[in-house]
Order: sequence, then structure tokens, then C-alpha cells
Amino acid sequence: TRLWGVPNLSQTRAISGRAAFNLTCGRCHGQDGKGDERADKFFNIKIPRLTSPEVQGKSDAELREQITQGRGAMPPVEIDESGFRHRLPPQDVDAVIAYVRSLKP
Repeated sequence: TRLWGVPNLSQTRAISGRAAFNLTCGRCHGQDGKGDERADKFFNIKIPRLTSPEVQGKSDAELREQITQGRGAMPPVEIDESGFRHRLPPQDVDAVIAYVRSLKP
């Protein structure tokens, strides 16, 4: 499978979670999940730090819902491919969650 210009994105969770994160979540949450002050200023809010106990304390189901449905100021996670926006497939959502868990300090 070739998704979003990245070969085999959904076939290896360790790689695909990080790749999907970098293509989507990293823009606002920072490439290391520790935040991005420029994004905070742009959106005029402090975007949750994915390394925080608050985020790491959420269940996988809570994270999955937030990624797929959005919450508060955060819209559902989408990716742009050739000018079309798509939501992440379920296996990539699971891979992103696994990657977010790896960010735990």
C-alpha cells in the first residue's frame, strides 16, 4: 500500500505511527510532541503537550476519539494528498496512538 507519498505507511506501526504523526500532528504538537510555541501563538491557545501526564493518562479509546472526531479547537486529524483531504485510516490512527505512547517521558 502506498499512502500519502510514503511507501508502506500502514504496514509497520513503529514507522507508520511516526510518519503519520509527522505529516499531521507534528505541525501543531511539535515533532517531539512537546509543543510548538509558534502554533500556540497562531491558534491563541496552549496546545496540549503530548508528553504531559494529562495526555498520556488518556485511554487509547479517548485518544482515538479525539484523533478521529476532534475535540474543542482541534478538528479531526486529516492529511492532504494531492489537494484532497482525507481522514487517517483506522490502522494509521492506531499507529499514531502507539507513537504518542512512545513519547511518554
